[in-house]
Amino acid sequence: MLYHLVYLIASSYPQEKINQISDQIDKLIQDHQGEIIKKVNLGEKHLAYPIQGVANGYYTSNFIKLEVEQVKSLEKKLKEQGEILRFLITKWSGEVPGDKKEKALEETKDISKSQTDLNTNTPEQPEPIAETTEATEIVLDEDSPSQDNKPVKKNNKKEDKKNLDDTPLDELLDI
Repeated sequence: MLYHLVYLIASSYPQEKINQISDQIDKLIQDHQGEIIKKVNLGEKHLAYPIQGVANGYYTSNFIKLEVEQVKSLEKKLKEQGEILRFLITKWSGEVPGDKKEKALEETKDISKSQTDLNTNTPEQPEPIAETTEATEIVLDEDSPSQDNKPVKKNNKKEDKKNLDDTPLDELLDI
C-alpha cells in the first residue's frame, strides 16, 4: 500500500545531524519491509506555533510502500525517536506527485531531440520589420453634401526614419 510520511525535525540541530536523523528514519522504513518511492526535503520552515519550545523545523516528505500491518509498528518506532517533533502518516491513493510531470518532461526532451535530429537545416530567419508605418485615419467630410456626412477612410503612409523606441511618448500621441 502507498503511504505519505511527513516528519519535522528541530532545525536547531546542525545539518549533518539532520541528515543522520533522516537516514535513521529511512532505515526504520526499510526495517519494516517498506520501500521509499520518493523523498523530498522541504527544508527549514518557521512553525505557526512553537513545538517543545522550537520555532523552526526541518520538513521531509516521503512516499513509501508499506504493508498495512507494519504501519502501527512504524508509528510506534517514530514516536520513540526523540529528535522528531511531529510526524504524520497518511494513506495515499493515486500516483506519486511529480511523476507525471517528470515523465512528461522526459518525453518532451525526447521529442525535441528527435526533431532537432530531423531538422539539419537551420530555420529561416524572420523578415525584418519594415520602417514604413501605415496609419488609417477616419475623417468626417462635412463640406461634401454628396457623401451625406459619412466617415471616409484615408490611408497615410509615413516613412519613419527614427526608431520608435527613442521617440518620446508625447510625440507619438501628438499631444
